[in-house]
Amino acid sequence: MLTIRELTPQDPMIISAAFAAQGWQKPVTQYETYLQESLTGTRTVLVAEWAGHFTGYLTIVWASDYPPFRAEKIPEIVDFNVLAQYQRRGIGTALMDEAERRIAERSRTAGIGVGLMHDYGKAQILYIKRGYVPDGRGLFAHGAWLNYGDPLTLNDDVTLYFTKPVVKRAPEHMYQAQTALIQQTLATPHHALNTLLAQMRQTGQSAVYLSGTRLDHDYGFVSEDLGILLSVLPEDAPKADEPGYHPGSAETYFPFQGRLILEFLQDGAVVEKELTAYDSHTLLPGQCHRIRPSVPPQAASLIVKTNLHHRPSVVRCKECTYFSDPTQCLLHQRWKHG
Repeated sequence: MLTIRELTPQDPMIISAAFAAQGWQKPVTQYETYLQESLTGTRTVLVAEWAGHFTGYLTIVWASDYPPFRAEKIPEIVDFNVLAQYQRRGIGTALMDEAERRIAERSRTAGIGVGLMHDYGKAQILYIKRGYVPDGRGLFAHGAWLNYGDPLTLNDDVTLYFTKPVVKRAPEHMYQAQTALIQQTLATPHHALNTLLAQMRQTGQSAVYLSGTRLDHDYGFVSEDLGILLSVLPEDAPKADEPGYHPGSAETYFPFQGRLILEFLQDGAVVEKELTAYDSHTLLPGQCHRIRPSVPPQAASLIVKTNLHHRPSVVRCKECTYFSDPTQCLLHQRWKHG
């Protein structure tokens, strides 16, 4: 069974010995340095094990030494190796999948450099199949790009750099659960929305994004501009009840079943607005709000958000920039004391 985990203090000697056994000299100190860098957060090292045995590793350098990647804040996948005896078992693919998933949490682009000698042939094919394309700047060696007529000794320092757009994806259990409930709805004769809402309630999926910055299921769209989601109450209440605001995004609520009690700050006061089916209300960027629990508790809404690329996307009470002491906020007080 294949597992992917992060580097531990026990790994440097194990990894070095495993590569020495196949004739590759990779000193223990290299992995001890990687371990220190992982502790400081400058590098992430992913280790693959098959049935408890070390099989390969990959590292992510969060601030690349390659100038364009560093300038554009593109993380770089560096030093990717799978032991020869474990190749062609999907281990390299699993390592790359996990690396791209982690990069997508922090960047919209993954970067990688590859050598030009025949030793790198398998890696070149893998990267191209995965959607990586050259960055268009040509060959890079010894800290500079090569120009026409430059003398060249071909070695590991001569590199062609590639990039790939990466998409933030929901945790696998959530991704599979939401894909399954949409598939079950589409398998019914009329594809009824009420069937989907019932499936959401039964499975505890309180919100389903149809469009957003993260891919939550097989039927979603990725967008930095527009978020569209279905929300059901009371399942979504723990999140909706807590005050928060979107600094750069407007948000519009369209309840179509039940009712919502929307509370928001306006001119220093708390405004309470009841929204019944087919009403709508738009919250301006930076307007702190919450959905107060109501009776009866069941409701369903369509929620639309704009300008999703703004960071931070949402601010909760602990990070509030309006009140140094959140307990002074009237909306916070309502949340805490009802």
